[in-house]
Amino acid sequence: MVGATLPIFTTSSAGAAGAAGAAEYHGLSLEAALEQLRADGLDLFYSSDLVKPWMRVEREPRAIEPRALLAEILAPHGIRYADGPDGSLLLVRAEQRAPRVASPGSAHRPAPAPLDSVVVSASHYRFGDESPISPTVLTVTKLESQPDIGEDPLLAVARLPGVARQDFSSRSHLRGGADTETLVRFDDLRLYNPYHLKDFFGAISSIDPGIISDVQVYTGGFPVSFGDRSSGVVDIAPRLPGQDLHWDIKGGTISVSAIDGSSGR
Repeated sequence: MVGATLPIFTTSSAGAAGAAGAAEYHGLSLEAALEQLRADGLDLFYSSDLVKPWMRVEREPRAIEPRALLAEILAPHGIRYADGPDGSLLLVRAEQRAPRVASPGSAHRPAPAPLDSVVVSASHYRFGDESPISPTVLTVTKLESQPDIGEDPLLAVARLPGVARQDFSSRSHLRGGADTETLVRFDDLRLYNPYHLKDFFGAISSIDPGIISDVQVYTGGFPVSFGDRSSGVVDIAPRLPGQDLHWDIKGGTISVSAIDGSSGR
């Protein structure tokens, strides 16, 4: 079905524009709006297969010029007009164009900037020495060079940092603890009371320096194998026997010792 032409030439272009601008189209069916434009002077041809009864003007057009107003009304429905013979306008279906994809670097979608590889790793810090538990070693040479009476090995321990003792006593206090909180070992055996003259504050120890190889003193942390003492450890290693027999007799201000055995280190 083709709508009949209703050419109206009684109004001027300016009059048609003014009437078009004054009319209200929002809410009208598309067919009624087209008939209104026909009445205003546009020579329109269209098919009922193209303009459906349910189509309506979705919003009030802003254009004033009749052709621009017609294009604004038809656009939401996918319809456009084309020039026909003798100044007529033919309504046709608008071409369905594929959506345009913005090219890289356009203002709509900037091209992604290339990124260099980024390697993220956790921080790793080392505090202190690789061997945090290291004892102070007193060799026989160091023990014999100490200016203490009787070359007492436990008196020599009191000269180390972190160790204190009373005057005229071999009992040492490691890190401010009591002497009972310090483990004293000889040849891996614990000595519970390695002192003479206990009624006189343990003035001298019961360990002869002639049978000692070295003394290891832990005034800080110490291995768990030493047990549960809280202050420190005094670990005394005995002298290793050799092949040759020898006698060793010593006398001092407050002690005398005699050792019979094989020489060694």
